[in-house]
Amino acid sequence: MEEDSHLQYLSELQQRVREWQPWTCTLAEVADKLGVDPSRGLDHLEARNRHTHFGSNVPVGLDRRLSFVRVLAEHAIAPTTQLLLVICVLYAMWGEFWNFVTITLVAVAIIALRVLAEWRANRALTALQNSVPANTTVLRNGREGIVASDELVPGDVVLLSRGQLVPADAVVVACHGLSTDESLLTG
Repeated sequence: MEEDSHLQYLSELQQRVREWQPWTCTLAEVADKLGVDPSRGLDHLEARNRHTHFGSNVPVGLDRRLSFVRVLAEHAIAPTTQLLLVICVLYAMWGEFWNFVTITLVAVAIIALRVLAEWRANRALTALQNSVPANTTVLRNGREGIVASDELVPGDVVLLSRGQLVPADAVVVACHGLSTDESLLTG
């Protein structure tokens, strides 16, 4: 029976995490919602239960490699592109050569810009995924320990020092002279 109530607690925690915007909350509110004491971290059993429930800390949806042809095809069959192509065909049938050429060039430009934007975004996400450190230091049971980054769970207290990469989404509890390099995100 106790295991069922704990599974219910984890399901409720997962729902709260999905619906809430931690950047709008105080540290106390974040800690309360995640069920963690920031000065002690999670205990090992709770971390293991959360890992079982939430899964590994890996980016979702980046497993596939983008092929240029697939991206091009996705944007070529988009409704706005299809509408422009129908207009092109109509202008061609009506003998409106310059309108046909203009709309065709606009459609090609739109497809090219969309493909380029998606390609660049995917490259940035792949670089971000590849930059996650293999191991990170966490606070569990009030003690520092090293865990694999993919074993981080919601509520883990991550300890970072100069030059370290941030292994997951996080809320800053305390810092001294914090600065970040966001070039992977902003180009």
